[in-house]
Amino acid sequence: MKSQGIKQFARKLASIEALLSVMVILSTAIIISPKTWFTQTVEFNADEYQTTLYNDSLHGNDSKAGWSEDHEGFWYCDMGDIPPNYCNASIYIADENGKGLNLSRYSEMKLWIDHIGPATTEKKHIKLYLRNAGKKYFKPDDNFSAKFNQIQISFDDLRAPAPITLEMEAFNVADWWLALRSMDLSKTEFDNITIIELQASEGDFTHEDLLHLNKIQWQGKLFSDESIYKSLVIAWSTLIFILLFYRLIKLKLKLAREKKHQMELIEINSLLQLKNLEFSDLAKIDHLTGLYNRLGIHDALYENIKIWKDNRTPFSLILLDIDNFKNFNDSYGHDAGDSVLKSLSDLLCKNTRSSDCVARWGGEEFAILCSNTDLYRAHLIAETLREKIEAACIHADTQVTASFGVASAIQPDVNDLFKRADTALYEAKKQGRNRTCVNSDFLVSTND
Repeated sequence: MKSQGIKQFARKLASIEALLSVMVILSTAIIISPKTWFTQTVEFNADEYQTTLYNDSLHGNDSKAGWSEDHEGFWYCDMGDIPPNYCNASIYIADENGKGLNLSRYSEMKLWIDHIGPATTEKKHIKLYLRNAGKKYFKPDDNFSAKFNQIQISFDDLRAPAPITLEMEAFNVADWWLALRSMDLSKTEFDNITIIELQASEGDFTHEDLLHLNKIQWQGKLFSDESIYKSLVIAWSTLIFILLFYRLIKLKLKLAREKKHQMELIEINSLLQLKNLEFSDLAKIDHLTGLYNRLGIHDALYENIKIWKDNRTPFSLILLDIDNFKNFNDSYGHDAGDSVLKSLSDLLCKNTRSSDCVARWGGEEFAILCSNTDLYRAHLIAETLREKIEAACIHADTQVTASFGVASAIQPDVNDLFKRADTALYEAKKQGRNRTCVNSDFLVSTND
């Protein structure tokens, strides 16, 4: 009998070891497998849908959009003289129920856009809009309620061999659309894309510039790395729990042994919680500069709004934008541009107070939240930073400068604060860049 018990235990132990071996092989295969194994692709052929042209006549302007008579499917834009001037080619892709494409799991897109026109492409850009009909804000009777996720494409890219490859994370929400909303909707969304649009709005477009959207291809992972690793953790945790339970029941471990396993389980859970906290913190940090990103500055913004509502404690927002950064990238390359962003981030951190919250707002734009700071002191901080940037040798071959917009809270509305700071920043650029403007009762430039 004793010999049979030993044999049964040996068989069960062998089964357990076989199961562990299978799990190890599967886990290893999943981790080291090529990314293409878990890649999904969706393709959109523009010629299969109806394209509608419209222009800025809705705003009383004089741009004209039309179809080419010589090249089927190509359209042109005779840009008017009254800003804002634009022409759009809009493709409605939703079904009869209003359901569009869910692109939320796709990280990369490839564009095939045909261009016929003059060789000169200087200062010509088009914008691509992926318009999302989100449940929180979309209204069927409001043509502009679908969120405008946008990205800018230069004509130089159009003349390069197709396709144009873009990262989905490079999209941002159009500022003018955000300015019309009362809620915070600054995060891009791609879960229900109902309209795809090309817009000619920047550059000297004429009827000689012909455009045709051929097709778009999106690629992304079937499963995110995070979900794969979480699944592995859950699978391994489940297996561990089963094994522990099996041993506790079948081998009749002593009380001390049971307590030891309980402590092991508690420790595993604590480690998992710590990992979740680490993932949460990483999501709030800009990976290039190490500063907070938009999500990271969110809590500080709303905490200051709460303090302002309770005690009227002043706080201010500084927005700054690197001057002519796109031209810099075009001249020196994106690696040099990244280096400038890192150096500028270090300069901002070293020359701001510990109570200030510095964040990369997007692209070459930064935001500084100044707690317990009125407009006058915020203006001094911004002007000091502007002078230090101007004096610093951030790049060996050219001087790097920045424009600043400053505003203080006058009501418990984050969108209003950003809008007024952005207006001041726009004024600083309008007045010639490398200057600071504040938004009080009227805009003031501080270094004429």
